[in-house]
Amino acid sequence: MNTERVPRAVAQVWRRAADAVLQETAGSYTYRGGTIIDIAFYLLPPAAARAKVEDVSARIKAALARQDSAAPPDFTPPPKTAGREVLMKDLVAQLESEILRLAREGLGVNPGDETVRLWSARVMHDMYHDRRSIPLLPQMMELVAQADITYLPLFDREMRGIGGSWARVTSPVAPDKYNTGEILRQDMAALFSAVVQLYYLRSRRQESMVVMPLHIQTLSDYDIAGLYASFLLHLAPDMASCLAIDVIGLPRDTAPMAVADGINTISNGLRSCFFDMGVSPAHAPLRDPLVQFPTLHGCGFSREAAGDGWQRIAEKFVDRYRGLGLKTYLKDVTAPRDAEAAQAIGFTYVMGAAFGGNQRTPFALSKIL
Repeated sequence: MNTERVPRAVAQVWRRAADAVLQETAGSYTYRGGTIIDIAFYLLPPAAARAKVEDVSARIKAALARQDSAAPPDFTPPPKTAGREVLMKDLVAQLESEILRLAREGLGVNPGDETVRLWSARVMHDMYHDRRSIPLLPQMMELVAQADITYLPLFDREMRGIGGSWARVTSPVAPDKYNTGEILRQDMAALFSAVVQLYYLRSRRQESMVVMPLHIQTLSDYDIAGLYASFLLHLAPDMASCLAIDVIGLPRDTAPMAVADGINTISNGLRSCFFDMGVSPAHAPLRDPLVQFPTLHGCGFSREAAGDGWQRIAEKFVDRYRGLGLKTYLKDVTAPRDAEAAQAIGFTYVMGAAFGGNQRTPFALSKIL
């Protein structure tokens, strides 16, 4: 799409128009620089997609026309060629500055989503051109080194032992101060850290399974979800089989097709996936879970988030999901009495400091006699 405005006006207008259309139809857009915007619609055939793109174009033109008509009478727009050159110079300078900063400092805490996408595109390019057998690039290792990641033990009631670890990412930034890319950064750091730690355990002839947080924001971002899937394809199958995801932030209503496809695409390259369902005993996206999500292994919620009445909620929760043929879990369990109560209620997995404190490496598989 071609727009001939100064950069700030272009950004305000095209983003507003694209956001309005994508609220109606599932999809994503990417700014490619200059006056080029790529828009992808997930569920539309080509003809319908072209019609939607024309709709975006019409909205942009209408918005620009309104701005032109509101301009003062003595306002003279710059020549089209000059406007394009100014726009391109500003965008190229900004992009080059950001690339140099990322190369120098890495992906810092609390970035914007555009910065994370730029970082992930660079990593994706390097990964495809790299020949190492373990796809842990220097940029990934830098991200892991900068992140604050610990592991809590996962108690498996059926095997009566520690069946793995639950990864937890801590940020120095309060959640209400998160920038748009902070959750994306945390999720990617958890993935790369888990792989690093599993290789470390293997060097000591130990095995584990790590469950990593994966938020809907990450799944819904086409570029970041693509990096996830590509990284897992490069990972050795025996290592990928030691990884699972805990999907956080599922919508209260039926999950959009794009989100469901993203979950399945990523979880197909892993051991399994878990769903954090919150404290509700019933959840609309899971009317027929094993058909829609073949790799779904278990559902659960946080003891910390449930409050004092958690046991009444837990009994209904376990009955519902066990009836659907799924395992259940309770996480963030700190008190031993709560851990005992969770096992008595019937949770398959209980995770938290009740079985051991936070540590920097995952817990190896072990039996509890």
